Amino acid sequence: MKRYGLKQMHELSDNVAKDVAKHYFNVMAIRHPFDRLVAYYRDKMVDTDKSSNHPKIAAAILREFRPQLFVNNKTLSKMNYPQQAVGAPTFKEFMTWIYKNKVMNEHWNFIFETCHPCAHDWGAILRVETMEMDGQLFAKLVNSSHSRIPVRHSHENKPNYLQFGKTLNQFFDLSDELVDYFLEFFKHTDDTVTESTEFFCQTLKGTIHQYLEELVVPYQPRRSLRSESGAFLAVPTTRGVIYGNRCFRKAAPTLWNNLPVNI
Repeated sequence: MKRYGLKQMHELSDNVAKDVAKHYFNVMAIRHPFDRLVAYYRDKMVDTDKSSNHPKIAAAILREFRPQLFVNNKTLSKMNYPQQAVGAPTFKEFMTWIYKNKVMNEHWNFIFETCHPCAHDWGAILRVETMEMDGQLFAKLVNSSHSRIPVRHSHENKPNYLQFGKTLNQFFDLSDELVDYFLEFFKHTDDTVTESTEFFCQTLKGTIHQYLEELVVPYQPRRSLRSESGAFLAVPTTRGVIYGNRCFRKAAPTLWNNLPVNI
């Protein structure tokens, strides 16, 4: 926030903080918990530097799942990650490590363990996955002269910039046991996220998952996938699946991001 010239609430005086809480339009942006896990993995373990504390976590994961890389405990603390030739742990190793060791971290823990969101009256709660659409509603709520507020992400120009479709691809390799554990773990979040999480797991293990796999394989798909409004998002053709003028493999993340949460 400092790079934008903004201060956090705890940096304000008591009187100013009370005035902000009372008179300002309070907005909170939430993110799908599965998306948070993938974002942490990509940002802190794949795209990171050795000056942070996260390489130590990566080294601990590698030591548990690839003990042959280490000759003694000293090697663990001196790993020059990520310059190490072995690279980062896989996402499956990362998730299994959390599952086996019940590791908690502010990047994927419940938000109410980090702060107290229920203590505030929020004018709007936005979702990262639908930020473009939510931004239009937000503009109306604050009577903005702009009908559309552009949404920017600090990592959007990076090649690893995360979209929810990439989250889907990461979770495809996980076992049902792992997916069920994290579904149960995030069960006590707010209703909107819980609904989305349940849909996400059903997608991974149920008919939608099978259908997406069916579309990706180089065979003729059996049916079209429609959006909530009834418009085609992907249609079968004699040469495979066409999304606009692109093949389905390239359009899969876009297709996933357009799926309604309550499908």
